[in-house]
Amino acid sequence: MLCQRKPTSFCVSLDVHGTTTPFKISKKCSKNFRWMVNVADPLTQNHLCSGVLVKPDLVMTTATGLHQLQSGAHPKVIIGTNDINGEGGDKPEILDTQKIIVHPRFNGAATSGPDLALLQLSQNSHNSPLETWSSMSGCRNGPLSFVGWFISRRGGAPETTLSCVPNMKVVEHGQCAEVLKGLHEGSVCCGNSGTGNPVFDNGGPLLCGENKLVGLASKTELIGGQHYPTSFVEVSEFKNWIESRGEMKDEL
Repeated sequence: MLCQRKPTSFCVSLDVHGTTTPFKISKKCSKNFRWMVNVADPLTQNHLCSGVLVKPDLVMTTATGLHQLQSGAHPKVIIGTNDINGEGGDKPEILDTQKIIVHPRFNGAATSGPDLALLQLSQNSHNSPLETWSSMSGCRNGPLSFVGWFISRRGGAPETTLSCVPNMKVVEHGQCAEVLKGLHEGSVCCGNSGTGNPVFDNGGPLLCGENKLVGLASKTELIGGQHYPTSFVEVSEFKNWIESRGEMKDEL
């Protein structure tokens, strides 16, 4: 299972003291997710959000993850490394983006349309995209894992090493909407076991198994160390729109 194997095979689960244990935030995944994307500010190259390479020239992320961009700016994307700074032996691929496509029903409100955005790259990436997706209903037997460069408090710096939270559990939609004060269209919710620090990375993928994309992290609360559910936009619901690069309507 993702993030519960020994370090030599996939990655190791650590608690906040560095002791190996299940059901805690995982660190130092030894296998790169070559499709994982660090979406960065074009001037500072600071981490804005995460995303997923879904075509050789297309990155999928969340619209809310791009809200810190200056008007008219296009982010850089850093692909193919577990380290947010491109250190540790990885050779990151840094590419420009030439177009941002936000889902037309999204307007920034807490309960607006799908929290989705596409980044058209200036050239093809040499990394392999993640093109296998699963609906939440198609992953009832899991396991579900949340991957990202996590922050543990609002305004905090992200972890430099790609990490994951294993054994995510589905949270009932109505309960999640009440706790998070509304959900974007097409959202599904998960929570962890309530151990370790609560964490979040906007645009971080929710995976079924090791290589099936279920959703992208859109919303949570980081308050006082309490564990709130995280809402994810369920990408399979918007497959037509994504694969047509915003040209086709959803079949909802």
